[in-house]
Amino acid sequence: MTKQIQKPLYSFLQNPMHQHAVQTAIQSPSLRNQSYVNQLFYQYQIEARFVSYVNTTLWRAAKDFHKKRRNWTGQHMWEIETIAITDHSADIVTRLTKTNLLASLENPELHQALQQLSERQQMILYEYAVELSTFKEIAEKLDVSQQSVSKVYQRVVIRLRHALKGGE
Repeated sequence: MTKQIQKPLYSFLQNPMHQHAVQTAIQSPSLRNQSYVNQLFYQYQIEARFVSYVNTTLWRAAKDFHKKRRNWTGQHMWEIETIAITDHSADIVTRLTKTNLLASLENPELHQALQQLSERQQMILYEYAVELSTFKEIAEKLDVSQQSVSKVYQRVVIRLRHALKGGE
């Protein structure tokens, strides 16, 4: 495909139909033949540009995927090994979910904002957003009012939105 973009006329003439159209236009020059060759070349250029665009898009997506995979693997392999070595008795799935939830975030601003939350705020956010507990259930666990849990959650959401907009 690179040759098609660098040497478009040469690539265009590699197709027997295009070559025949050009020969016909040279042997019998007419407006109709010239117009036909121009139309074929225009279609060929559009196709070449589209293929180039798709190729570039796929290459960039693959590059981003590999970068994210390397980052994720580098972060999580160490945590999995550490958990397996240090804590044999705990439920590993639960432990991985809670410890890696923050580490798996790709947005560094959001990650930092979540780390700055108090343990209680993190717990309320985790229970509501991940465990899908209601404010009433969370309030019972913490032995506080449902209104208190709701206010803390609303403050956390406002704080996170502010951090994402570049505030803190």
